[in-house]
Amino acid sequence: MTPENLVDVSPFIVIGQNVIELTQSQDLSQYTFILREHYPSQAQLDHVEEQRKKKKAWDEWVDKVSRDFDIPLPLKDEKFK
Repeated sequence: MTPENLVDVSPFIVIGQNVIELTQSQDLSQYTFILREHYPSQAQLDHVEEQRKKKKAWDEWVDKVSRDFDIPLPLKDEKFK
């Protein structure tokens, strides 16, 4: 759902022919289905930006915690203190 409470189908659209199949389980004849193309609203753009920032922060955290690190160990002749 979008911030406007609409269903966003854009992640499923590909170049070329696309098919949308609607299956109804009850009488919906009083309703009209509309598939509308439009430029993203400001709320949609803000949502995408927020998701990108979260993904970037997550990727940076994963990169940070998955780096190799050194644990100094005493040499053979040294004793633990």
